[in-house]
Amino acid sequence: MSGRKGRPAVNRRELSSTLNPRRIGSGRGRPVIAVHGALSDQRIYLPLATALGRHRPVITYDQRYFGARPWVDGGQGFSRRVHEDDLIGLVEALECGPVDLLAWSYGGDVAMHAILRRPELFRAVVLFDPSIGAILRHVSGADAATAQFLAALRPAMDLLAAGQTQAAAKAFICGVTGRSETEIEAFGPLVSSIIADNARTLAPFLKALAGDHGAPLDPEAVGRLPIRSLILTGERSLLRYRMIAQWLGRRLPAARLITVAGATHFGPWEQAKAIAELAERFLRRFEGAIPD
Repeated sequence: MSGRKGRPAVNRRELSSTLNPRRIGSGRGRPVIAVHGALSDQRIYLPLATALGRHRPVITYDQRYFGARPWVDGGQGFSRRVHEDDLIGLVEALECGPVDLLAWSYGGDVAMHAILRRPELFRAVVLFDPSIGAILRHVSGADAATAQFLAALRPAMDLLAAGQTQAAAKAFICGVTGRSETEIEAFGPLVSSIIADNARTLAPFLKALAGDHGAPLDPEAVGRLPIRSLILTGERSLLRYRMIAQWLGRRLPAARLITVAGATHFGPWEQAKAIAELAERFLRRFEGAIPD
């Protein structure tokens, strides 16, 4: 495939081997690309993608460095910019744009920056608890949200510093979701396996989180985006996530903001069917199936 003027051609083979994209569902609607969050991989979307896939195909993939496959560089290249490049490259390789996106947590950060860079590639986006720290610079009262977030991450950071990577990964998930380790384990062996396989990403992720990878989010640019958006947040999500979702709900043109009752930051797994239904109703509005 030839690239756009001034851009290299997309290497489909490399993307396929690195990102391992998969198509879930036999629905006939427009495909959706699902972007997972930190300490997880595409498997975390299985319940939601199965439910949404009855209406439209869902393309899941592993962001670079996530999943169980070996690293070739020890994780040294981990950055949001790399993940943005991969998402843009995947859309170009699929040659089906503009596409719809479904993104969760850190995946929302990747998705929004990719949309800002290449808005012509994207038609609509559904975000659940997007973790876009740069937005908090523009939110009044964000100090309390940041303090709560850092307190939630402290056990994980202490365990990581002590070299207990697996325990740190569990503590991280507990911290950001507000759930106990017993509650997380009750979600079943697949969730436990996903956390264990992605524990090695915690250190490079936290390093990237603390750094400034790429330009900060420009509020004016966000306000000019010609993209349809549904912003979801959990009723029980940390204040950080709710503040970010509310800011996007106000800033993105014609955005819809919905609080999912009873949901924590783990909502797309906890309430997969409900969130799939919200996403489907939203996306169908632009295909003429449901009038505004």
